[in-house]
Amino acid sequence: MLPKEHGAWNALGLSFLAGWAALGIWSFPGAMICLFWGAGFLLRGPISIIRQYQKADPPRARRARVYLGFLLLVLGSSGPLFMITAPQADRYWVLGFGFPVGILVLILSVLRRNLRSILPEVFGFAGLCALAPAIYLSAPQTDLSKAGWIYGSVAGYFVLALFYVKVRQKWLALFRQGHELSPKERLAQGWRLVAPYALWAVVIHHSFPVSWVLLSVPAFAVTRVLGGLLWGQMSLPLMKLGVREMTLSFFYLFLVLWTLKSI
Repeated sequence: MLPKEHGAWNALGLSFLAGWAALGIWSFPGAMICLFWGAGFLLRGPISIIRQYQKADPPRARRARVYLGFLLLVLGSSGPLFMITAPQADRYWVLGFGFPVGILVLILSVLRRNLRSILPEVFGFAGLCALAPAIYLSAPQTDLSKAGWIYGSVAGYFVLALFYVKVRQKWLALFRQGHELSPKERLAQGWRLVAPYALWAVVIHHSFPVSWVLLSVPAFAVTRVLGGLLWGQMSLPLMKLGVREMTLSFFYLFLVLWTLKSI
C-alpha cells in the first residue's frame, strides 16, 4: 500500500531533513506537521487499493480501509494540534499553500489511476517540498527569507529534475529500439531543460541578496543535468538513474544548508 514512486520518497525525505537541519531545535508543531504531511502522502495507497480491489479481492480492500482509517486518524489529530501550537507564519504557509496543493494532488489521485504525467507530478513535488519550510517555520523567531530560500531551492531542484528524468526515459526507450544519439543530438533534444534552470537562477538573483554563494545552488543542479545530457549512458536503467539522483540530492542538501549562512 506504500507509494512506489522513488522520486516522491526522495523529495519527502530530503524536505524532512532540510527542514529539521535548518531549524536546528526540537519543535512540537514541527513533529505534528511531519505526521500530517506523511499521512497525507500515504493516503493514495489505500485509496487506490480500495478502488481497484473492492470486488476482485474484498479482504485486501478491507485491510486497505483499516489502513485508510488509521491515516485519517493521524491526519485528524496531528492537523489540529499543529494549528493550535504553530506560529502564525507557519499556519499561513500551510493553509495558504501546502494544504491546497495537497488537496489538489489528492483529488487528482482519486480521479486518475496514474499520476505519472507532467502536471500532477509537478504539483506533487511542489506539495511534498513544502514540508521543508513548514518544519523550519514551526519555531518562533525563524527567518522568512530563509524559509523562502529553503523552499525555492528544494522544490526547484526536484521539479526541474522531473523534466530531466523524462528525457532520460525517452532516451532509454530509444536505446532499446536500437538508436544511439550523438552528444550533439542529445544536447539538441535536451537544451530545453537548461532554460528553466537559467530562469530559476534569475529568480534567485532577484529574490535574495546578490551572492555568488547562492548561485552555486542552481549551478550545481544545471551542471548535473548537462553532465547527464552529454555523457550519461543511454542504456542506464531507470532504477540505477534514480539511485544516482538520490545520491546527488544529498550532496545538494548539504550545499543548500551551507548557503543558508549567506541569507
